[in-house]
Amino acid sequence: MGDDPDQPYEAAFHATDAEVVVEATLCCRWCLRCAVGASILQDAEGGEARCVCRHCAGVTTIRLHAAQVLRLAVRPPPGLVVVLS
Repeated sequence: MGDDPDQPYEAAFHATDAEVVVEATLCCRWCLRCAVGASILQDAEGGEARCVCRHCAGVTTIRLHAAQVLRLAVRPPPGLVVVLS
């Protein structure tokens, strides 16, 4: 995570990682709680996930590789609603 909270940061999980690792990557960068939803805008390299915090309503943008997008689409962490576009 960089110094600018408005800039996306690279997701830090592999497609084969356990759910807790994936969930931790998608946590709110302000209060560190779990996201309730992720809207993923896909592109040629993967996509960007805009994650909304269920507690403080903060939005975190995370850059994803193609395998990470596929992982979230096929097997998201429990309680996370994923919308692909």
